[in-house]
Amino acid sequence: MIARILTAVAAALILASGLEAVELTFKTPTATFQAPIEVTGQDVVFAFTNETTEAILITDIQTGCGCVTSALEKRTYLPGESGALQVHVDFQDRTGPIKKILRIRVRGEKETTETEQRIKIDGVATTPLTLSSLTVSWAGGQPPETKEILVSIKEGMDVRDLVVENPLLSPHFKIESIPRPSGGLIVRITPHSDAGGNVSLNDGREIQQSFYLTYKYSPQSVGKRERFYAIVYRP
Repeated sequence: MIARILTAVAAALILASGLEAVELTFKTPTATFQAPIEVTGQDVVFAFTNETTEAILITDIQTGCGCVTSALEKRTYLPGESGALQVHVDFQDRTGPIKKILRIRVRGEKETTETEQRIKIDGVATTPLTLSSLTVSWAGGQPPETKEILVSIKEGMDVRDLVVENPLLSPHFKIESIPRPSGGLIVRITPHSDAGGNVSLNDGREIQQSFYLTYKYSPQSVGKRERFYAIVYRP
């Protein structure tokens, strides 16, 4: 009986070890940067090593959007072997925080089960603007109080044609902008109210709307934009 129990335990341990997920070890799983306003993109490198005892295959890389592209020298890395994932972030015309998550799927050479690993980009495309907040929010059922975001232009920055855009023409918020005597804008946002005079949800669902501050930055007169959000949460 004891021999059977020991045999069963040994078999379970072998099975468990065979199911252990393999992963690449990234030197820095989060890449940070602060890019000058003159540039339109940033290259980052994620160095990694296979510290396991078997070859690892990278089967898929998901960047999350077309503004992020990736490149690898190869897809299979032997035990002890190192590599690097080259990533390019295209800012397009955006400034402000740049936050992205890349999902990488890997598996052992003799395995069929894949493991998902995540690496992050947490950067800033330098902006000539200062916002008092990037987000304003309300809870459904609250009074529809108007909230403000103060937009200032940093000293020495030549910003022209600063306006607010609502690209989706959201019916959930009323937005207006008032020029400030010192430059910049006062952006006022008011949520839509229901028949009872309170903040309404979208069929009971949370509402999140993006708005953009668009402007031209000299001396290049390049069109730029920075995003902020208005959110209605469920109570």
